[in-house]
Amino acid sequence: MPEAVVPAAFALLLLAATSHRFRRDSGATRADHIRLCRAAAALLLAITWWICGAGLTGERLVRFVVTVSIAGAATVLLLSADAGTIFSPLRRLLTRAGRG
Repeated sequence: MPEAVVPAAFALLLLAATSHRFRRDSGATRADHIRLCRAAAALLLAITWWICGAGLTGERLVRFVVTVSIAGAATVLLLSADAGTIFSPLRRLLTRAGRG
């Protein structure tokens, strides 16, 4: 289950990047950038759901909720420290994507 925290944290960072508060810091100002970030976040959350797989469906749900909760706490701590630094790789990636 600890290996599922990383994709969940990246998904939550991408979702935070599309929020109104962090759009300028993340560089996701265009509508297509916002859609791309949200689609990538949905894919990462689906991967997290798959990683948290277990024989029982209820156990999978509990593992997923715990994993996303841990990732959410880590995301809040990272963004409260320095959002500009955290989003700089995404900003560079979106800038390159906008040129092409």
